[in-house]
Amino acid sequence: MQQLSGLENSLGTLFKGLPHLPKDWRHWLADNAWWLALIGAAIGCLAILGLVPVVLGISIFKGIVAGPAAGALIIITGIVNMAVLVVSVALEAKAIMPLKARQKRGWDLLFLVSLVTFTGAVLNALITGNVDHIIGLVIGTLVGLYVLFEVRMYFVHK
Repeated sequence: MQQLSGLENSLGTLFKGLPHLPKDWRHWLADNAWWLALIGAAIGCLAILGLVPVVLGISIFKGIVAGPAAGALIIITGIVNMAVLVVSVALEAKAIMPLKARQKRGWDLLFLVSLVTFTGAVLNALITGNVDHIIGLVIGTLVGLYVLFEVRMYFVHK
């Protein structure tokens, strides 16, 4: 995670000047981050299982109705989304035990999940041409990172 320390420090400086969540909320989030990650990983596994038939079904239907190029676009986006989801779920699952032990490694993995999902969503927007969604994506990512950085001090190197 040393490769991301520069970005982490820059974002930490950005969020440092913002109003903070109440201390009780930050403490609760830090205490419960591990099971929130567990729930996220479980939901992600279900999404992986459900995404394959949906992507294939929609791409076949769209290929018949709108032509093969439209069906291929659905398959490409589905592959990108599936890859991002698999990596994110794996990282979240890997973060559970370090988060439970309040290790910085768990926090680092959640930070990496945020970056992976952001990158995947930007790729998806560019592939599909929905570039106007990037503004909402940036705002949503910044809110998620704000919450993540609010609890960073609770996770230490062990």
